Amino acid sequence: MNNDCCTQSFSDSAIKSYIQTVGVAGLCDFCGSKGSSGTDINQIARFIDEGIGQKYERVEEHMAHESPEGGFQVGTLSVAEVLLNEERAFDEGLESPDSLADEICCNSMLSTGLVRRRLAICLGVTRSPKRLSTGGDVSMAT
Repeated sequence: MNNDCCTQSFSDSAIKSYIQTVGVAGLCDFCGSKGSSGTDINQIARFIDEGIGQKYERVEEHMAHESPEGGFQVGTLSVAEVLLNEERAFDEGLESPDSLADEICCNSMLSTGLVRRRLAICLGVTRSPKRLSTGGDVSMAT
């Protein structure tokens, strides 16, 4: 498998737009579509990491494991859970969204331990605000 993925695999408009911008027509290794704009899953995972980073916070960088089992005192999400359940980023017709989510996770820099930024702000675990190129305050993005 080449791990090329096309726009037809996603429902998220930002991901589709990104793939159309950087992709070329070809065969999708995930949905089987021929001729749709697609690109390597590694590029898509990096783009998704940036988007997730605007809406979710990595708890492990700001909060120590506090339970006897070594977990966090708040529920956290993996990249796959965010894509599949929280954001519903995949096209409903995609036959195996779990395998695409797993492939993105394997190429993601974020892995697990994510919480929504609003929850992270309430818990006091956010970093100092970062500035986007637009000058906006990322810590308040939802």
